[in-house]
Amino acid sequence: MNAKKELRKAAEENLHDAHAGVNGEFSRLEAELAARLSPDRRYEKYRTAVCDLLRAGESNPSLGRHIKGVLAGLVQTEPEFDLAIETAFGCAMQYVVTDTAAGAGTLIGYLKRTHGGMVVFLPAADMKPTAISDAVLRACSEKGAIGRAADLVQYDAEYENLISVLLGNVLVCDDLKDAIGIAEKYRGAFRIVTSDGCDLRKDGTIGYRSGGKEGYFAAEREIRRLKAEIVRLKSISD
Repeated sequence: MNAKKELRKAAEENLHDAHAGVNGEFSRLEAELAARLSPDRRYEKYRTAVCDLLRAGESNPSLGRHIKGVLAGLVQTEPEFDLAIETAFGCAMQYVVTDTAAGAGTLIGYLKRTHGGMVVFLPAADMKPTAISDAVLRACSEKGAIGRAADLVQYDAEYENLISVLLGNVLVCDDLKDAIGIAEKYRGAFRIVTSDGCDLRKDGTIGYRSGGKEGYFAAEREIRRLKAEIVRLKSISD
């Protein structure tokens, strides 16, 4: 009888410890998520004007209803393509996506009144798609080509046109050597970016974007991971 009591007591203690461990991890993840979602942390990569407008949208519904978000938070890609897609987007990573051109006008009016600085807007409903060149489609089968940048990202259907404009005629390649070979063969008919951050533009200029630090996509991906893990732990604790 005493043995059974001891076993039951040990089981209860193990269960208690397990719940305590889950609750502790739950609290840690919630704190990390809250820190990442704080404006100072989440918007630290953005220009001051963009940060200020996003904060204004959070506190003012008449502005916020026109803001879909910053482009970097509305598009996803696989980790191995982070640097290539961020290179392809360039400054557009910080562009603010709005519902319509009229909505962008409302936000511009606010910036004028407050001397809020420079912000570029992408009115989702009013963007016109870009025609995809035959050259970039043919180049997808070349040695070292990974594919069109637009085909390597995930996004909601309402952003189809703006993705077409920004990434439709951009090819992603493995490395600079292959990219230069393709650019020469197609005589600079389209822009090419590489997995390691090189940017071959149609005018012949070549840019480079270094990796290393946590990028826009990685930061947003971690927020999604934390949210999913919190939901999972909550289901266990309940």
